[in-house]
Amino acid sequence: ADIIIISWVILYFLLVGSFDVKFMRYLLPITPLLILIGSGMLTYSLIELKKIGTKSFKVGLIVVAGIVVFTGLYSLSYQTIYTRLHTAQEASNWIRNNVPTGSLILKEHWEEGIPHLHEYQSEELPMYEEDSAAKIRKISNLLNKADYLVLYSQRLYATLPRLKERYPISGNYYELLFSNKLGYELVNFQTSYPSILGVSFIDETFGRGNLTTPKILTKFKPSTLNINMGVADESFTVYDHPKVLIFRNIDKFSSTKFDRSVKNTVNFATFFKELSDAMSIASKFFNT
Repeated sequence: ADIIIISWVILYFLLVGSFDVKFMRYLLPITPLLILIGSGMLTYSLIELKKIGTKSFKVGLIVVAGIVVFTGLYSLSYQTIYTRLHTAQEASNWIRNNVPTGSLILKEHWEEGIPHLHEYQSEELPMYEEDSAAKIRKISNLLNKADYLVLYSQRLYATLPRLKERYPISGNYYELLFSNKLGYELVNFQTSYPSILGVSFIDETFGRGNLTTPKILTKFKPSTLNINMGVADESFTVYDHPKVLIFRNIDKFSSTKFDRSVKNTVNFATFFKELSDAMSIASKFFNT
């Protein structure tokens, strides 16, 4: 039976591991089996330690107990997420209470929207499109005329800045936005973390893209004790407890100023020449 279980886990893991994109949710079919294997390993370790001696067994028992207790507490803390309103709903409530109806609110494409905002105008920023002069011009125009900007989750800002060859300007845009250098100010954010007994387990969303954490968030402490769990797989957070960020257009930059700001630290001409050359080479290759 053990061989059958382990064989299935290994084969499935190798299959998923061969994918270009490896989301944590793809491992759900083997998660129960991994729990059984882990539990069996702990039990086997205690049996072997008991053979060695009482002292070794006691140390092993303490370690195993610590693992079981921490796992149980974290599991219970995660359930507390579902006792609260979804962060998107909280963001919707804040907007309806604080933002004038008819305001233009920007969102990023390929992202979920904030619910119940029928009385507001909405347009999308084409952030996933490859950086180009047309893309930056469109984003600049939208930022100029919008009243608010909503980032539903870290899907884009934790990803695009890491792809510098494809998104050099988009990465710069996020850094300027979070540093309050684009005329937009973070006026509200909604978070929900696994919490229990005054302890919160926090996931990091800005460090992976080497972005500046907005000042208002650096001072935020959801609980008395906060444990930073580092970077979490996006599917672990963006569905049931995304960090929603709401920015207000306070300086009303012109579209030209937006355009110049985001391009400022990038050799724009060189980038597009290299991109054009690469596309030309690729086109010749596929046509031969």
